[in-house]
Amino acid sequence: MSEHNGRGFEKGRLQSLSDGVFAIVMTLLVLEIIADEVTGAASAAELHKALLELWPKVLSYAISFAVAAVFWVHQHADLHHLTHTDNRFLWINIFFLFWISLLPFSAAMLGEHHQYAVASIIYGCNMILASLTLHASWLYAVRNHRLVKPDLGPEVIRQANRRLLVGPPFYALGIAIAFHSPHASYLVYVLMAVLYVVAGLVPRRWRLPILSAADGE
Repeated sequence: MSEHNGRGFEKGRLQSLSDGVFAIVMTLLVLEIIADEVTGAASAAELHKALLELWPKVLSYAISFAVAAVFWVHQHADLHHLTHTDNRFLWINIFFLFWISLLPFSAAMLGEHHQYAVASIIYGCNMILASLTLHASWLYAVRNHRLVKPDLGPEVIRQANRRLLVGPPFYALGIAIAFHSPHASYLVYVLMAVLYVVAGLVPRRWRLPILSAADGE
């Protein structure tokens, strides 16, 4: 068990568990790209055809890897502000990791059955639940500065709240659109992944407000 520091548990064990789960999930995502048509191709023409047909899986892998990376960065940023954890916080984060561990499944559904609404709905729900659970852990940690540094300012807390709540409305939009056009829903998820990546790479002075919100600044 995590060592008790007089106020709660050390956060190092949670960080190690999270790093391990994310490493496994981000590795498993690429396995969904492998197809029998590719490994069993008997000619260059068959291989070329099989590779071209893989684009939905490759795109699903790319956006899911990016989203997993974003979740890891966000959790890492949250844990940075913590001085310790407690039993309830640990369980909230275990629930968060549960939703993260489902990402290879929902990504596989989206890549294999992107033309069906149910695949987009499953993926969107997975993202929303992961986002809201991570946000719940942050709210629990900062309430009355329960687990965070005493001098943590209100602006930092507000920035983290904005960062963690950017995703759910977009994923909810993707779910709603899926009932009418699964491909348009897929596009929403792609744009969401691009938004997060750009938010992390573009210098602050060049960012639009939505990019700053996605990066929590």
